[in-house]
Amino acid sequence: MEQPVTIRVARSTFVVFAILFSPLLLWSVALLWGTTRVAEGCAVSFAYVLALFWVCSPTFELSPGRLVYRSLLRREAIDLNSVSDVSIRARPAPGLELHCSGRSGRVTTFLIKPFSRSGLVAVLRHIRAANPVVRFDAISDDMSRADFRSVTREAVAPTNLLRIALITGATTFGGILIKLLLRG
Repeated sequence: MEQPVTIRVARSTFVVFAILFSPLLLWSVALLWGTTRVAEGCAVSFAYVLALFWVCSPTFELSPGRLVYRSLLRREAIDLNSVSDVSIRARPAPGLELHCSGRSGRVTTFLIKPFSRSGLVAVLRHIRAANPVVRFDAISDDMSRADFRSVTREAVAPTNLLRIALITGATTFGGILIKLLLRG
């Protein structure tokens, strides 16, 4: 029997998010430096570690006939014989969509950005090997052959960039609104 293979997030994901979350780390050091706010400094340090763990926790486990996705708050086991279609959609971040056939007809989506290219190729090839009749869309088919140009085009398509702009604008507006409400 074949041993399960675990695909973890790329090392670069850890480095990028360690840098992105570094203001939390600097804030915790500043709080810990002044001995009167040790509890707050420890709480912010814990938040930094938790945020990094949350971003870097997703894994794919490739077992015979199954795909198991694990993250900090989610676990999903998929019988690959029930998968009818595989597609990649950017809404706004690129995600792997597995469409299950049968009565459930459910669609399961996983973000692909944190994983390495070789890890994603291994996942897609595992799906194809476990279920040779599964239909891949053009983008996922390209990715299974280690060609990532089409997913890049999908991610920078005008409609997706508009989604990102709207989400960013709404988030910024929400943050400003919260600050104004807290002042008043």
